[in-house]
Amino acid sequence: MTMRLINIRSCLLRVPTKISGCVRRHRNIQSSSTDQPVLAIRREDGIAWERRAPLGPAQVRKLTENGVKVIVQPSNRRAFSMEEYERSGAIINDDISEAPLIMGVKQVPIDKLIPNKTYTFFSHTIKAQESNMSLLDAVVDRGVRLLDYERMLDSNGKRVVAF
Repeated sequence: MTMRLINIRSCLLRVPTKISGCVRRHRNIQSSSTDQPVLAIRREDGIAWERRAPLGPAQVRKLTENGVKVIVQPSNRRAFSMEEYERSGAIINDDISEAPLIMGVKQVPIDKLIPNKTYTFFSHTIKAQESNMSLLDAVVDRGVRLLDYERMLDSNGKRVVAF
């Protein structure tokens, strides 16, 4: 079974349709070791007070019910408990390297970027902020595909992703 990101989008709650244009061109999210689509939710380790998550348990349940393997890095700071994610069908694991698509909220520390993966997060690089240029360089150097939430826009140019 081959599932593209666009098909996963249809499983999520109220995701604006404009996002489909930005993900339509992207490669499959199948794990190389299995035919099952895999995505991961990474632990937010850059900022101590960050509790947000890119997907909640209800969205994870919709994905897992549709055959997507969801791996969640454990975190005791996230707004949702690990038990909630487990009940939704997610696998709790520190190792997220199996997932071709890794979702987060804030910038990923450079030493945590896994080469040749697709990441979604707020990179804060679109305005060429000096403090984030090293992250953008690392993304390019490591062959990472970045889907920056800041650049997911509707037909009027307004951002469609906010946490």
